[in-house]
Amino acid sequence: MYPNALLEHATELLHRVLQLKHPADGVISDYFRANRALGSRERHTLAETTYTVLRQRPLLQHLAQSGKGELERRLALLAVLAVAGEQGISRDKLLAMLWPESDGDKSRHALNQILYAQRRDFGEQQLFNGQKTVRLNPSLITSDVALFERALTDGDLETAVRLYAGPFLDGFFLSGSSEFEIWVGDQRARFANRLAESLDAAARSAAQSNDHETAIKWRRHAVQLDRTDAARVLRLSDSLVLAGNRAGALRALNDCQNRIKQELGVPGDPSIARRISELTLELGG
Repeated sequence: MYPNALLEHATELLHRVLQLKHPADGVISDYFRANRALGSRERHTLAETTYTVLRQRPLLQHLAQSGKGELERRLALLAVLAVAGEQGISRDKLLAMLWPESDGDKSRHALNQILYAQRRDFGEQQLFNGQKTVRLNPSLITSDVALFERALTDGDLETAVRLYAGPFLDGFFLSGSSEFEIWVGDQRARFANRLAESLDAAARSAAQSNDHETAIKWRRHAVQLDRTDAARVLRLSDSLVLAGNRAGALRALNDCQNRIKQELGVPGDPSIARRISELTLELGG
């Protein structure tokens, strides 16, 4: 689904939920039943977006009423530069991302003001390096993003898992910039997918060495990234079975199936249903 179409669904769903006339889970389920063409990924994205807005509703209301939009862009700028790392990002790209609807002179002035304010607040003139291309000065400031990506590159999964505290910029919203929101969504998916791929590779390596407990550990972390991902929970259940824990495998499968039904508003995943039936028979149920 194209981002604009998904954004329209999110806007309509949030409009219905934020009327606060009925429980959110019921409104979401009704919406999904009325829009059966939505795929599982779209349903998951819409549900997570809605629940995130509800969780952050007091903060979002405060920001909307306090007139501190400039603070939002200062935070957004730091997030973009943290992800850009040593490569940095051009001023033109920053302007297009953070002020997509402003004219060139106005947006350039706003960016210069923010760069100056950040330098002033940090008490350092060299917080940012570069002129046409802007980057954070790594000798003065670092970020979890840089440490996370370095840990994955170095194969230090323990550190990467610890640094991954949840979806990237979860609950952060920058008004008036769909470009920034699309960028956040892309980065969020990239970080989660990169961690998931590393966890899967580590789990497969452990399983090949018959170290099923380690494989289970990494599989559990992968499931935590998306608890409605059928493929991940099936791999976890396979590792649990190999470790002799069929009951644990059945619990993991049932938990995922219940979440799929409740959060996505669909009957459940057929592959999980088949595996549940097989394990139930093996356990004598």
